[in-house]
Amino acid sequence: MKILLKYPEELKRLRIRKGYTQGELGEIVYLSNIRINQLERKENQHVLPKTAVALVDALICEWGDLFAFEE
Repeated sequence: MKILLKYPEELKRLRIRKGYTQGELGEIVYLSNIRINQLERKENQHVLPKTAVALVDALICEWGDLFAFEE
């Protein structure tokens, strides 16, 4: 099963609501600011499970707020 960032605009909205820059969020979830930018711009939307968990934890949101699952 693959995890797909279905709502990149929500990722950006939640990041801004928490007061994080792309770099700050990247540090928290162990991604580069470039990768955060790619996700927010709808480029390469597949994420690893550990990344999805880290984003949900850092942004204090539900899985369905950001992700969809593919077989």
